[in-house]
Amino acid sequence: MQRFLVCSPEYYDSTFMFNPWMNYNESVDFDLARAQWDRAIEALTEAGAEVEYLAPSPYSPAQVFTADGAVVLDNRHALLLRNDGPRGTLEPRYFAEWLRSDGFTVESIPPNRSIDGGNVLRLHDGSLACGLKPGSDGSSEKYLERILELTEGAKLYRFQLVDRKFLHLDMALGKIGNDAYLVFEPAFEDGLISLKSTPAMKKPIITVSQNDAEQFACNGVTVGNTFFTGMVSQSLIDSIEGLGYRAVTLDMSEFHKAGGGLKCLTLPLN
Repeated sequence: MQRFLVCSPEYYDSTFMFNPWMNYNESVDFDLARAQWDRAIEALTEAGAEVEYLAPSPYSPAQVFTADGAVVLDNRHALLLRNDGPRGTLEPRYFAEWLRSDGFTVESIPPNRSIDGGNVLRLHDGSLACGLKPGSDGSSEKYLERILELTEGAKLYRFQLVDRKFLHLDMALGKIGNDAYLVFEPAFEDGLISLKSTPAMKKPIITVSQNDAEQFACNGVTVGNTFFTGMVSQSLIDSIEGLGYRAVTLDMSEFHKAGGGLKCLTLPLN
């Protein structure tokens, strides 16, 4: 059974981040955000997922995006991640406490390093893909690569990202089960060629349009044979279902205001 760690949006707001998705003339509709989150959690559990809950903190309106909290590794190890800004100071201890209580051995990246959980994606063969923002020196990712080698013997693949609206890998590269990938080519420095030497190219690739990418198409979650994604086009739904999956669209528009979608709201625990 697939397990996810989630955090309810009692204190969620979009004002904690500065990114191109935010509209300062339009605040979060808190009732709608709660309704969207409740529906998403209900849909995941109905599909067969087991959901665990991290207590929300009034000091971190972004904690709802639990995927930013850690990377779960083999043998019940977890590497705590650290985001830029106040989140990097406030959130790691909350995630550490919960993960330890669930039996994980927890490690942290060095205090002078930061990695966004949205820039880390587990590929179908167990390796990790990591997105590099413009200007990144890749030092934090090198630390993650070393941890991955020591704990799993797995590889890490780096991708240079170039679009300010798609500065997280999970906005440009999505995994449909272990069978296929969604790719928004313009987000990558070399488009689809960026994936040429990676395991992703051994699976079918569905290229995503600008409109679907802006509906957070790649920021999806698979449970069993169901792929949950944003409010994408019928043509993309048909392509996903052509792989033998059921495509379910969920309106997560209130979370899009902070640059996050369904994948951002779920931390895989296995």
